[in-house]
Amino acid sequence: QLCMKNYAERFHLLLHLEEIQMEVDIKKYDLYGKTMTLDKSDKRLLILKVPGVAENRPSVLRGDKLNVRLSGDKSQPITVYEGYVHRVELDRVKLGFSK
Repeated sequence: QLCMKNYAERFHLLLHLEEIQMEVDIKKYDLYGKTMTLDKSDKRLLILKVPGVAENRPSVLRGDKLNVRLSGDKSQPITVYEGYVHRVELDRVKLGFSK
């Protein structure tokens, strides 16, 4: 039963489980085999077409971090690049990466 002595431990567990479920839910939106193109108006950005982004499925906001890897990269450990969303448009997202 929930009581004053165990409520912090129980809610900590519930919060942890909620974070795990959020990770599982967002993995449904993983994209495979997509090619990014160079943004013609800003050569520092890459464009990734993301179906459903206009309907917030997935919900992507400016400043969000997206992980990208080369699809042909099979050697371990696989290099994961972190791109940050600079702009969200109808069916695409503009990402910036560190050099």
